[in-house]
Amino acid sequence: MRSAILALITTLGALGCQTPGSIIFDCDDDDTTDGIHWGDDDDNTTLGDDDSAEPEYLGCTSLADFPLCYATQTETGNYDFNAGIVVGINAPATETLAATDIAFNLDGYILGLGTLYVDPTLMTLDSDLMFEHTTQNLVSVGQTNSLTEALHGNLTLPLDTGRLELFVHHTGYTTLVVDGDTPNSTRMAAQALISQDLPDSPAAYVLQDGEEYQIIPF
Repeated sequence: MRSAILALITTLGALGCQTPGSIIFDCDDDDTTDGIHWGDDDDNTTLGDDDSAEPEYLGCTSLADFPLCYATQTETGNYDFNAGIVVGINAPATETLAATDIAFNLDGYILGLGTLYVDPTLMTLDSDLMFEHTTQNLVSVGQTNSLTEALHGNLTLPLDTGRLELFVHHTGYTTLVVDGDTPNSTRMAAQALISQDLPDSPAAYVLQDGEEYQIIPF
């Protein structure tokens, strides 16, 4: 399964080892991973939690600000996407396609007078995450994904429902979970993320309404 997913991502031009200093990939020559360390539950919070000491936010805190809140302006006036896009090592093909939908549709996205660029090497498998997830911005795609499971637990969704939800960590970095009750619902949520005006909310359900998406904040 791992080889099949890697082959699909590679075919789409979306997987590779980052340059030195990468915070996304384990680039050791021995093809082993350093393990995934999710930290304590207290490391993760949603915006509804009442924290006395709010961090300086380094990622998205509202869906309405996506994708600008995951963009770093360069000297040229353009923007680099600054969040890794994570898909599960055992993810079905549809969840992998949802992740590539996000990457390829954001690449070339117009932000004001600049253009957003997404380095394809930002895509990775959950098993290849090199550092604690609270030390970087991430987009976690699909339920067959250990990062999504760590943040959501066993929380179930209604039938044919997608979900977009931001988790703010004590470090100020954030994780955007894009998932659904099925892989098809996950891909629906991914397509809504990149094509629709999103609410000023940290979380929303996504429903298919004919050819349109119905996005319901929660």
